[in-house]
Amino acid sequence: FVTAGAYVVARQLSRIEVSVRVPRKSMSLVAVGGLLVGLGFFAHPAITILIFPLLVLVVLRLRVSVQMTVVCIAGAIFGVFPSVISYVVNSGSINTWDPSHGPMINVPLYGAALGINGNPDYMLALLPFAVGLSPSGTLIPPVAQSLLMWGFLVLLVAVTAIGVNGAWRNRTRPTPATAIAISWLAAAVAIIGFSTLIDPVWIYATGLSVLFWISVGVLPSAFAHRWVGIALTACVLLIVAGSTVTHNWTFYSQFTTRMQAKQDYMNTNDAVAEALVAGGAAFVYGSYYDAIPIGYASAYKLRTITNHYNRFPLTSEEENKGEVTVAVNSAPTDPWGDEALQTVLASCEPDSKSKSESAGVAGYQIFTCPTSLLMGQK
Repeated sequence: FVTAGAYVVARQLSRIEVSVRVPRKSMSLVAVGGLLVGLGFFAHPAITILIFPLLVLVVLRLRVSVQMTVVCIAGAIFGVFPSVISYVVNSGSINTWDPSHGPMINVPLYGAALGINGNPDYMLALLPFAVGLSPSGTLIPPVAQSLLMWGFLVLLVAVTAIGVNGAWRNRTRPTPATAIAISWLAAAVAIIGFSTLIDPVWIYATGLSVLFWISVGVLPSAFAHRWVGIALTACVLLIVAGSTVTHNWTFYSQFTTRMQAKQDYMNTNDAVAEALVAGGAAFVYGSYYDAIPIGYASAYKLRTITNHYNRFPLTSEEENKGEVTVAVNSAPTDPWGDEALQTVLASCEPDSKSKSESAGVAGYQIFTCPTSLLMGQK
């Protein structure tokens, strides 16, 4: 949505930059562009990581009138309106997005998200992934990735300082290279702002591939000697290609085996979900990575509650129940699962009514738990 919106807005703005009167059709398309941006936020608020740098890039490179700005904002508001309704209507009953934590200054988290802490975390490394490096560090080790990110950020600051100074002295718009550098700095700021509110997950940086490919397109003409830009572009593409291939090589070289393993995993989840429903469970509770697949496999017959990153809090009707039957994995696969199991063992009783012989598939057991236990999971 945001990519399409940015394209529509930028294309129309570039066409009407020299026009004295804005054609009605162009204004309509600018409104559509704003609408798509708003719908992008509705699809997932993490898209703000992309909206902010693209907005900066458009403003720096194109002449934007007040009228166009108002129309674009109006379209964006209309596009985001379904999200606003959802948050208001479902407030306190159904959570539409994961609120990992409240606003919190977390410098180490920023370092991991920007990939500059010497040991980029696979799940948190947003900036390295945004510039085409695989977050697993298969080709380039984490320490080397951090050095590259430090160099990248320093380069951005230097290009921005030189470019802004030149534009100020000559009373001109920033060059394409300067605008791109500022946009990447805006992306870094957006990543930090986003991480202040929500724990980052590396796939959130996927949308920044738009900014990456815009940057690659600018590189050949960003140098006085075009061959330097072409050589640098070739190096960037080779590194990104190598990073992508090595990151996925294990999977694609064992495609048949891994697909069979995936099918077996899904079959197991189906069997577990069917057994838990037959055993009388109404909820599946535990680690995000344990509980969510079982909830999906049950075709939503099992309500899913997780003790971290819970996307499905109880409804008002469910909160009024005194107790509920809860399935939990008695052989957790991660620390969150261990925590959930200990919580259930300390606060719940084994469910005597359940068909334990059919509910014991893959180590899941059913308990009768006070509703208040699940109400506290956010």
